[in-house]
Amino acid sequence: MTERMRGKVRRAERMFANEEVSSYPERDGQQLEWMAKRSRLTMRNSIMVIDDDEEFVEELNDLLNLSGYETVTVRDPLKAVDIVSREKPDAILLDLKMPGKGGFEVAYEICHLPELARIPVVVMTGYFNSQNNPLVELCQIKKCLKKPFQPLEVIWALEEVLAKK
Repeated sequence: MTERMRGKVRRAERMFANEEVSSYPERDGQQLEWMAKRSRLTMRNSIMVIDDDEEFVEELNDLLNLSGYETVTVRDPLKAVDIVSREKPDAILLDLKMPGKGGFEVAYEICHLPELARIPVVVMTGYFNSQNNPLVELCQIKKCLKKPFQPLEVIWALEEVLAKK
C-alpha cells in the first residue's frame, strides 16, 4: 500500500468511529473516507480480482476491503476458472490483458459453465475499444471499466452488477 493510501486509510479509520454516512462525497479526496464509513452499512459480498499486476491488485484489494467487500485474488489467469469454481464469488473484477490466457477467454469459460454463469463479470482494461463489443456480449460481461479509473467507479460498478444479480 502506498504511503498516500495509508494516510487516507488512517484518516478514514479515525472518521469511522465519529460519523455516520448520509450520502457519498463529491470531492475526490473524501472518497476513501466515505467508503470506510459505508463499509459498516454494507453486507459483505465476496469479490474475486483476477489480474497479473501485483501492485494494482494490492491497491484494489485495499479499496475493496475498505469498502466492506471480502476479496479473493488470482494472479495466474490459467488457474482462474478453477479458483472461481471453488470459491464462487459474488462478482468478478477481471483484467483483459494478461499473459498466458486473456481476460476474454477467462470470461468466456466462466459464462459457459452453468454453475458459474450467474456470477457477474466486470472487466478492467486500458486497451478497450469499440471493436471489442461483440466479445463483451459473447462473454456476457456486465460492465467495462477503462483504466485508469477513480476508486468510486469500481464500487459503483460492483454495486450495479450485484443489484442486478
